[in-house]
Amino acid sequence: MLSAHFQTASATSPDLSRVWPTEAREHLSGLDEWVEWDGPQGSGVAETDVSCYPGRVGADDRSGGDYGVHERTEYGKDRSPLPLDHGIAMEKWIAVGAMMARTAYWAAVVVLAAGCCGKGAAVQTASDWETPEYQRQGGLALIKASSMYARGGTGKGVTVGLLDTGATPGHPDLAGTYVVIDSFEGVDPMDTNPEFHGHGTHVAGIMAARKDDSGMHGVAYEARLASYALEFDENDDVVDFELGKATDELTTFGVRIVNNSWGKVDVNNHHISITITDVNRQEMDAYFPHGLPAYRRYVDAGGVQVWGVGNSRLPEVSFHAGLPHLVPELERGWLAVISVGLDGDLADYSQQCGVAAAWCIAAPGGDRLGERRDAGIYSTVPGGYDRSEGTSFAAPQVSGALAALKSMFPNLGFQDVRDRILFTADRTGIYAAPSIYGQGLLDLDAASRPIGGTLFSLGQFDDGPVATTQGARLSLSAGAVSRYLAGEEILVLDRYQRAPFRVPISRYAGARGGGLSMRDLELIVPSRLSADDGEASGLAFAGQDFQVSGTSNGPWRLSVGHGSGLVEGFAGLAGSSLPHGNFRMARNAVGMALGFTSAAGAFHASAVTNLEDAGGAGRGIMGWHPRSVWRASFVGPQARYALGAAFASGLKRPAGLKGTGAFALSGDSVDLGVRRTLFASDAVRVGLENRITYLAPNEGPLIALHQALLATAGLDLSISLTRHVTLKTSVSLERPLDSGEARIRAARSVDAKGRIDYDDIVIDQGALLAFDRVGVSLRYGRGPDAMYGAGVMALRDGFGRMQAIAGARAALRF
Repeated sequence: MLSAHFQTASATSPDLSRVWPTEAREHLSGLDEWVEWDGPQGSGVAETDVSCYPGRVGADDRSGGDYGVHERTEYGKDRSPLPLDHGIAMEKWIAVGAMMARTAYWAAVVVLAAGCCGKGAAVQTASDWETPEYQRQGGLALIKASSMYARGGTGKGVTVGLLDTGATPGHPDLAGTYVVIDSFEGVDPMDTNPEFHGHGTHVAGIMAARKDDSGMHGVAYEARLASYALEFDENDDVVDFELGKATDELTTFGVRIVNNSWGKVDVNNHHISITITDVNRQEMDAYFPHGLPAYRRYVDAGGVQVWGVGNSRLPEVSFHAGLPHLVPELERGWLAVISVGLDGDLADYSQQCGVAAAWCIAAPGGDRLGERRDAGIYSTVPGGYDRSEGTSFAAPQVSGALAALKSMFPNLGFQDVRDRILFTADRTGIYAAPSIYGQGLLDLDAASRPIGGTLFSLGQFDDGPVATTQGARLSLSAGAVSRYLAGEEILVLDRYQRAPFRVPISRYAGARGGGLSMRDLELIVPSRLSADDGEASGLAFAGQDFQVSGTSNGPWRLSVGHGSGLVEGFAGLAGSSLPHGNFRMARNAVGMALGFTSAAGAFHASAVTNLEDAGGAGRGIMGWHPRSVWRASFVGPQARYALGAAFASGLKRPAGLKGTGAFALSGDSVDLGVRRTLFASDAVRVGLENRITYLAPNEGPLIALHQALLATAGLDLSISLTRHVTLKTSVSLERPLDSGEARIRAARSVDAKGRIDYDDIVIDQGALLAFDRVGVSLRYGRGPDAMYGAGVMALRDGFGRMQAIAGARAALRF
C-alpha cells in the first residue's frame, strides 16, 4: 500500500444497526419474493469494483506492505481468449364425465422474456459473463460480480475518483476512461514514478479496466476515472494541505466515489500502520486543519470515501480508514475495506475492522505471492499487467462496486449505495465476526437483487404511492401476449431503498389457461325431477352444475337454487334462455327466482350471487365472472319468442382479462336480448338469439379498459334423429360495436431525482372481445334415469387463435 499522514482519537464506534438493526435486516431479507433474475434499471451489463492499500508495487518486504510485481504481461500478449370432469351430485344422481381431448390449443405461444438489455433481448445469466478475462482478475468471482453484470451493473455514466500515484491513460484497457483532474505541485500525473511500480494504474484497472477480451477487466468496466496524483514524501507522507486541495477539487468536479489505497505509517517503527486508536481527537484536529473540513464538505455533498485498512496485521484499521470513530458525522460517507485472499479467508497481511466494524467490509485483495503465481490480483500496470496483493487492491473492488451499482440505481444517492453494500454483505460463517470482517464479505449478487420484495410504482416519483407485486398477475389470451407483450418490460422498486429493477412484464402477465370446458358442450339436458301436482306442488330442476327446487301455486312459482350454472338453470326453469349470458358463477352461488304465467306469456325474475369469487376459465361474455346477477325476462305464447334484460355487477373477468393483486379487474354489465324460434316441428327446431351488451369496467391501478358495446348473434339447430337421439349444432358470433383500447400502465425508467417515466402498453380491446364459436353435440337419453352426451366445440378469438374441445358425459340415477 501507499502511505499517508497520522492522527489519533478515541470515541464510540458508530453502529450500522442504528439505521438498519438486525431485526429489520432479517425482516427485509425474508420479504424478498424473487428467487432468480430481476433485471435492473440498467442497460443489461455490469458494474465494477475497486480496492487497494498498504504495500508498494515492487519487491519491498517492509512491514508497511508488499507490492510484488510478478507475471508481467506486455500489451497484446495475454489475450484469451385427459382430466376427469367433476360433475355435481343432486339427490340420487351421479354425474360421471371424462374429457376426451383438447386440441389445437392456441397454436405455439412464444413469449420472449426480455433481459434488462432492452426490448426483445434474450435473458442473460451470470455464467454468460464469466469469461477468461473475468476469471483472470482473481477477485470478481469471489464477490459474485457476474450476477450483477447479468442484471445491468457496469458503471456506465459514473466517475470514480482515484487519489494515488497517477494514471496511465495510454494503457489499452484504460484508454478513454481517464480524466486527469490535477496533481500535486511537481508530481507527474502519469504514474511514472519507478518507486511505486505503477501502483495507481494497478488500482485503476481493478476499478474500471474495460471489458475487451484482453488481459482482465475491472469491476465497473464502463465507469470513468478521475485521477489526482498525490505526492508521497521521503516519510511516505501526504501533507494535509495537499489532501484538502485534492478532495475539494474532486468535489467540485462532481466525483462522489474516491478510492484511497494508501494510509499513514510510522516511519520510526518499520512502517507499521498508525491506527485510529493510536490517536485522539485533539491530535487529529491539529493534524487536519485542511483535510478534515474538506472531508466534511465532501460527505455533505453526498460522496463516499473508500479506504484500504492497512497491511500491518493489526486488529484495528488505519488512521484514515477509521476517521468516523473520532468524527461520527463522516460515517455516512465512509467505507473501510479489509482484504481476504482468493479463498475468502482474511489475508495474512490485512488489518482487521476493529472499532470501524459499522462501516467496514471485506473484499479480495489477493494472497501473498510467494511461490504461487496466481495468488495476487491481476490488473493493469504501465506497459502491461501484473499480479499483486494488499488492501490497496481490496479497496478498488469496493469502489468499483459502488460505481457499478450506482449505474444500476440512478435514483439512489452514492451514500444509499454504500448502505446497500453494507446491508447485503455476506455475514455467514467466518464473516459473522464483526471485529474482523465488519459487515461481512462484499456480495454483488445480493446487492444487485431486490431487497425485501418488490413494488409497482403508481406515482410521479419513487417515494410516491406504490402497490405490491406480490400476488399480481394478469391473464390474457395468447394472441394478445405474443402481439403486445413480447419483449416488454416494466420497472419495479424494491422495499429497502426503492431501488429500480426493469424486468420482463411476462413475470406478471401471460397467457391464460384453457378457455373451453365441458360446461360449454352442454352435453346433458337439464331435467325436471318432479312434475307439478295440484295447486301447490314441489318441483326440482337439475343440470350438470346447478340444482333448483321450489313450489308453484297457481300462476306463481317461487324457486331457490345453488351451483355455478344457476343463472342458466333459472332461465331454463322459466322456459327462457335470455339473456343467457353464460355467466361463470362460483360453485356455491345461491339465488332465488320468481315467475308468473298468464295467457299473454310468462314473466320471470331472478337474482343470483356468489358467496366467494368464481374461478375457472372462459372466453368472451361466457367467461365473465360476476359477483351478482339480476335478471328479468318475458316469454311469449308457445315460447315463440323471449325478451330479457340482465344486470351483472362485480365482473372479475371483464373483456376476458383476469387480474389479481395490482392487476385486479372488475366491472359491471347490462345485457338486453331477444330470442326467436324460426322453425319448429316434432323433429326439427331452429332458434335465433341476439344480444346487445354494455360493459362498464372499473379502472385499476395498473390497467384500464374502455367501456364497450358488444353484439352477439347465435343460431342453433336441434334435430331429433330418433326417439332417443338428438343432434344439436350451434354457431355464435361476438363482436364489439364500440370497444376502444386496453392499457397497461408500465413504469419504464427513473432518473437521478427519482422521477418515474411511464409508458402505456396499448392492446386492441376489440380483438379481446371478438369470438366465433361452433359446436356439435349428440345426446342419447332413455328416460330420466340415463342420459349420455358427446360433442365437440371450436372457438376462434380476435387474434386468429383456435381452440377446440371434445368430450363425453353420462348422468345416471340409481
